[in-house]
Amino acid sequence: MKSIIYLSKEKIHSTTGNATGYKHTFIAPFNLSMYDTLLPFHELSFRMSVALRKHNRFLRHQNWDEMTILYTKY
Repeated sequence: MKSIIYLSKEKIHSTTGNATGYKHTFIAPFNLSMYDTLLPFHELSFRMSVALRKHNRFLRHQNWDEMTILYTKY
């Protein structure tokens, strides 16, 4: 099994408004492989950020207890 972020299961978490319009924050679940559970959190955060950027998303926060991440789209 490999680590995966389930972008297909994303939901709108919150909406904020500013002068340029509205920006949505999305939430999606993720799953870690056995190997990735041994890595430090800062390294996992970096890898998640890189994976999300490949799909035009920007990591905001990860919740390790609930195995979810918050992100915005470009």
